[in-house]
Amino acid sequence: MIDFNSLLSHEQALAMLLAYFEGYSENKANILKLGAKLMPTELASNAFKELSLKGLLNEKKSYKHKEAIEYSLHHKLLFPAIFELFEPQNHTLLKNIRSLFKQEHVVNKPKRVVCELIGIIDHIEVPEAVHTHLDINYPLFKDIFDLIDQAKYKKVFDKMPQDI
Repeated sequence: MIDFNSLLSHEQALAMLLAYFEGYSENKANILKLGAKLMPTELASNAFKELSLKGLLNEKKSYKHKEAIEYSLHHKLLFPAIFELFEPQNHTLLKNIRSLFKQEHVVNKPKRVVCELIGIIDHIEVPEAVHTHLDINYPLFKDIFDLIDQAKYKKVFDKMPQDI
């Protein structure tokens, strides 16, 4: 799996958008429309293409529109993308993504799994954070624990209970 930090900044921005939108699979046209609200259209298009070529997007047929394909971010990038989105230097991007999310889905918070990831990061209090008991058997947590050796995430792992 590609390291999140090896992605170009516009690829990272689109990945952060898709991570925040996790659980709401989007079609390509909508992803490009949302991406164009965060960056120039050409960059959004290039970011989508590169993420797809690198195997970082999941594809599935739409339940609503049988011919349409919906996309989501690969689960191994969810935590790194959410982690980066909530870093202080990405405050403006986070604000814009929150606004886009509310416009698209008419709810204030993303899906629970995203809120739980935000709660795990826990270096700031944010409205989306859901603090939960960590269950090591939850598949997403395996992906997080694969990152335990990376110094960048040390502050997250240091706050976790020792019995996990």
